[in-house]
Amino acid sequence: MNTFPIVKRGDIDKHGEYRTKRVILEIFDEMLECEKQGKQ
Repeated sequence: MNTFPIVKRGDIDKHGEYRTKRVILEIFDEMLECEKQGKQ
């Protein structure tokens, strides 16, 4: 995620955090949880 410095700077300026990275990681965690539970 840190290979996108322009997105990171824009997120921090607009949202006060690297929001894109956080959201992607949250979605990834949800996908892993679904996989563990056998959901698709």
